[in-house]
Amino acid sequence: MWIEDKEVIVKGCRDMTKCFTHGQRIRHKIGTYDSSNVIITYNGKTYDSLTALSKAHHLIESSHRQTNTANGWKECECEIDGNWVSTYTLPN
Repeated sequence: MWIEDKEVIVKGCRDMTKCFTHGQRIRHKIGTYDSSNVIITYNGKTYDSLTALSKAHHLIESSHRQTNTANGWKECECEIDGNWVSTYTLPN
C-alpha cells in the first residue's frame, strides 16, 4: 500500500536570530529580545525561547493554567512598526 508522506507546514519563522531584531519588544507579557545572547528578557529574568517565556508567564499569572504545555510561537506577539503581530505567522 502506497502512502504519501505528509508535508509538515511550518507557519512562519522559527529561528529567533532571524525573526527578531535587537531590542524588539515581544509580549506574552512584554519582554525584549537580546540578539547578542539570543534571549528574551522580561521582568529581570531571561528566557531562551518564546515557549519558556509563555510557560513562565502562565505559572506566574495564570494559576488556573499550571501546565508544561505552551506554544510560545502561537501565544506571543512582537512589535513591528508600532503594531503587535502574531509570532506564529512571521515571514521567514
